[in-house]
Order: sequence, then C-alpha cells, then structure tokens
Amino acid sequence: MLKKTALILMIALTLSLLCGATLMSWEFSTYAGNEATGTANVIAPNVSATAPSGIVSRGAGLNAATNGGRFNANNWNIGTLSNAITGNDYMTFVITPATGYKMALSTLNFRLERSSTGPNAFTFRSSTDGFTADIGTIPFTGTASTFSLSLTGFSELRTAVEFRMYGYGAGGTSGSAGFEGSGTDLEIIGTVAPDFSVPNVETSSVTNISYYGCTGGGNITSTGGSAILASGVVIGIAASPLIGGTGVMQISSDLQEVGIFSVQAEGLDSNTLYYLRAYAENAAGTSYGDDVSFTTALFPAPILMPPTSITDSSFKARWQHVVNAQNYRLDVASSPVFSDGSNTNLISEGFSGGATAPVGWTFSAIGSDVYTGAGYFGIASPAIKFDNTGDAILTPALANPTSISFWLKGNSTSGVSAFLVQEYYQSAWHTVANITVG
Repeated sequence: MLKKTALILMIALTLSLLCGATLMSWEFSTYAGNEATGTANVIAPNVSATAPSGIVSRGAGLNAATNGGRFNANNWNIGTLSNAITGNDYMTFVITPATGYKMALSTLNFRLERSSTGPNAFTFRSSTDGFTADIGTIPFTGTASTFSLSLTGFSELRTAVEFRMYGYGAGGTSGSAGFEGSGTDLEIIGTVAPDFSVPNVETSSVTNISYYGCTGGGNITSTGGSAILASGVVIGIAASPLIGGTGVMQISSDLQEVGIFSVQAEGLDSNTLYYLRAYAENAAGTSYGDDVSFTTALFPAPILMPPTSITDSSFKARWQHVVNAQNYRLDVASSPVFSDGSNTNLISEGFSGGATAPVGWTFSAIGSDVYTGAGYFGIASPAIKFDNTGDAILTPALANPTSISFWLKGNSTSGVSAFLVQEYYQSAWHTVANITVG
C-alpha cells in the first residue's frame, strides 16, 4: 500500500512539473451570494494583480443569483451557443502576465453547480482569437461536478487573456449555475517566465596601458528588454574572465542603459599578459563581450636623487615615489654601487672549525689559531682567532653581493680589539670599516 501511495505521489508531482503551477485561483466558499465580481485568492509571482487581471465577473446577459458559497448567475438563455453569444450569457475571468514576463497556460480546472433548470452545456472561448473558436465544451446535466480543460496554443502570451464560459440549453430562464464545490472553484495552471534576454555588450579597445593599470570599457547595444542592473569590465590572466572567478578583477561602471562606458583599472602586475572584457547584467542574467588582450608595461626603476647625511657608517637614501609600488628594498653592495636586487649572495663567516679555509676562501697568517671552547660567536663554532699581525681572511670573488655579515668577539683580556674590513675595487684595497670591539 505504501509503495502504491509513493507511486501515486510521484506521478502527481511529475504531472505538476510538466503542466506548470497554479498561476491564479478562486475560492468562493466565503461568499454570501449576489456578489458583482470575485477576486482571485491566489495570484502567482510575476502575474499581474491589477484588475481586471484576477477578476471573475458576468456577461451583460446574466444576473447575480443569491446562493452563498459560489459565484452564481441566473437568467441563462434557453437555446444554443449562438443564443448565449448573442445574449452575452457568459462568465468571464482575466489573467495578465506582469510587465516584462510572458506566460504559457496549460489547464483550466473548475467546479460547477447548477439547478435542475440551469444550462446543460458550457463552452469556453478566449480573447486570443476574439472569442471566435471553441476551446472546449462541457456537457453537464448533474448538480455538481469537477472538470479539467486542456489548453492548446496558449504559449508566449505577453498581454491579458480573457476567458469566457458560455452557458446554454437551460430548462428555463430562471435556472442558475455557478463556480462552486469542495476546495478551489476555479484555477488556471501554467508557467511564467521573463520576457527578455541578457543584454548585448561589446568590449572596447584597451587604452592608457601602464605598468599598473589601463582604461577599458564597452558598448551596451541592447538591454535585452529589461533594465540594466550592472555593467563594467572584468580582467584576468586567463582568457574569458568571469565575475567572481579566481584572480579576476571586476571594475563597475555607472551606466545602466544603452550606451558607451569607460572605467579605470589599477593594481595590475607589470609586464603581464591580461584579458579584459566588458559585461552587462539584467534580470535574465549576465552577458560578456569578446576578450581584448594586452600586456602591461615594465615596472620602472625609481629615479634616484643624491643621498644626504653621509657619514662613514650611514647615509640617507632618496628617490622619487613610484606609483603602485607596494614597498622598497635598499641593498648595499660590496662595491660602491647599489645592487639591482638580482644577486642574493651573502658573504658570511661560514667556518665549521679548524684552520682549513672553506672552498673559495683564503687564509693569511691564521695558522692554527682557532678557538675551540664553547660560547664563541659565529654562524658555526669554533671561531677564527685573530692574534697575529697580518691575520686576514679573503672572501671568494663575488659580484655585487647584497650584504656582508661578520661575527665579532672582542678579546676578554684586552679592553679594545680592532677589526679592519676592506674591499677591493679599481685595482686597490679600500677601507669599508675599522671596527673597535670592546
């Protein structure tokens, strides 16, 4: 039994998805009778709630009949459909899509009650063809029943649709009939969708390319039938950049209509290939123009100005600010020039012990004078001991290293120890520092 119930529910769900949802429905159970019109209890989103949309009423040939709980009428003509059309003997109801939307109608569901002398046939027509063709006819001689009428050809509807239900074949002019039953009395099933497409936008050429930015833009040639919500450009290092993509920069413009826009992009990396494209967004989605690729310029070197406050141990460097530079680094080389930062060689003590110099280094008068005790300074222990005239260590020949590191320890038995640092350039030795260690 549970399996059968689940199957029935699944079939019902499938049918509802195929046929659509309730766009409009009426329930007259609270009516006291004799109402001139009735307003829909349920109106789906994107369906207009402005009258006459959502209103059910009677044709000029019918009178309201007092019968609580239904939208009722009497004075239905005795005769044929032709008599009913001529006499305006019909019930009518209207449905209209909201502005910017279109609808497709699939089914009319309704419940009818009639008196014994009321109409015994009901024919539906619509305003889509000027009420000329029959949508369907319902023979009905009972007192109460539920009906479902399939609608064919009711798609891509962008304006109001009026349905008329003509009643005829009555046993007398005082016979009555109306929409009523247990539950929803009148229902229109269908779907509503946006009646527009995404905008059309073209990417403009990229100009003012620098090492950190550019000027980009686009031309919105069509709104797609809906208001433009946003526009601008996206920039990335991969082709076809998307809003929200990894590493993608988005720059918005103020344009929200057809026209040309331009924006400034900054914060790009220098000497890098980028892809830029324009975008525009409306309620239907986002569209993009074609990619335009460009390469940013090389990052410029700062313009140096003469240093100030020069002493034998310090100076103040000066240079002109570089736009979009995040930070600066100053390197002091072992020759009297600035490093370009490309050489990361460091000259350090680098001795692991003993009197044997590391590869590339040269000892002079060091001999076997090495401290072997604990607690001596240096990258590694033991340290070299300078206690003879002419003691020296020569570094390997390194081109423009970025820093020089010496580790010094004064002699605890002497109040002053001197340490001479020299560099060799222009075929001569020059003093870098003469350090006194206490």
